[in-house]
Amino acid sequence: SILDLARGTSTDLETSANIFIRAISAFTKNGVQFNQALSESNKIVSQFVLATRAGVLDLTDLEAGLRYVQGTAGSLNISLAETLAVLTELSNKGLVGSIGGTSLNTALNNLAKKQADIEKSLQIKFVISPEGDVNFLGTLDKVFNALKNVGSIKRTQILGDIFNLRGTRAIQAANAVEKIDELRIKLAGATDQARKSAVIMDQGIGGTFRLMKSAIEDLNIELEKMAQGPVIVIAEIIKQLATD
Repeated sequence: SILDLARGTSTDLETSANIFIRAISAFTKNGVQFNQALSESNKIVSQFVLATRAGVLDLTDLEAGLRYVQGTAGSLNISLAETLAVLTELSNKGLVGSIGGTSLNTALNNLAKKQADIEKSLQIKFVISPEGDVNFLGTLDKVFNALKNVGSIKRTQILGDIFNLRGTRAIQAANAVEKIDELRIKLAGATDQARKSAVIMDQGIGGTFRLMKSAIEDLNIELEKMAQGPVIVIAEIIKQLATD
């Protein structure tokens, strides 16, 4: 699955492995065993592939964003699909990578810490699941509905008092709640898109060069110092061709 993710998004294997481990570690629900989560690896990596297609970001950007928000999102039991959907929409509004991740993390932290104040000042009630978890998108929709008749300057001031400057950036960028929820549903229903994307990528000329480069790298390991110089030269030539 990690190889499919790397090939399907033209990303290096290390980044693909890191983002997969982050997802498994942070978004595994209570009571779900690690091996069970691994059994859904195709679904998990396919969510990342679909997210990169829906936003102005690549897998490296998603990895950077998750790095800053995964702990808070996971502790609030916000799903991977919902987190990726929000990060993707933030990227469409210019908050890409670590900027999107830190902004969303600040927003979630303030949402959790200031529930009573938010409910009182906006005269709303958070959407809470039967398990006691906050429904982030549902609650966010209520926040926007409460402020829909408020002028832009006043609305920004209110949001700033609640979420602070950094968190407000994320909240305002995530104002298309219905669009984000549609993407969340699409990501949650992911199956084998990563595998299909990897096959398509490998069928192209770039995929051919990548496979050749991989084979030469394997050969380089086997030959070690005996043919180190010539093989490295060939690998570098093909690497350049694959990049062009």
